[in-house]
Amino acid sequence: MSKNVFVLMPFSDEYVDVYEFGIKDVAKEFNLTVTRLDEQIFDSDMLEQIYQQIEKADFIIADMSGRNANVFYEVGYADAKKKLIILLTENISDIPFDLSHRPHVVYEKSLKKLKTDLRLRINWAIQEIEKRNRNPLAINLKNKSSHVNRENATDTAIIEFTLEITNLTENKITGLELLTIA
Repeated sequence: MSKNVFVLMPFSDEYVDVYEFGIKDVAKEFNLTVTRLDEQIFDSDMLEQIYQQIEKADFIIADMSGRNANVFYEVGYADAKKKLIILLTENISDIPFDLSHRPHVVYEKSLKKLKTDLRLRINWAIQEIEKRNRNPLAINLKNKSSHVNRENATDTAIIEFTLEITNLTENKITGLELLTIA
């Protein structure tokens, strides 16, 4: 089954080749359906259409080149929706501070480099989606506070924690009514 990929990038003649001969060419190799907002016909509000496409996408490819405010906003929305995002940039200096810890494909005006690195990231995204579909729950244990009391030859620990369980898929998990931790 083909996966849907929504591409966020500046709409500029400067990036036409990146999209047509970089992103789309590599996507075809993986049998992905790739769309960009300017290729669509819609009668709704443009921002609402972007939200819908992000929701519908299996993952996002976002080119951060040129520090485009719209792309930054859309990436923030996709990130808040817990979408997998493959980040690209022509120039490492275009990476905003808040995303500097995330991997980026830095292609430096080279379509060959873009295609080589993008293949690896798309392969990762497809495997990650399959992994999430097999194991849709992520459990994250956050330590709020802890205290260790040492008396004589024994140790006593008091630990407060929060257990976060997140559904990683778009599908609702049925049959999970109550979770008890003893």
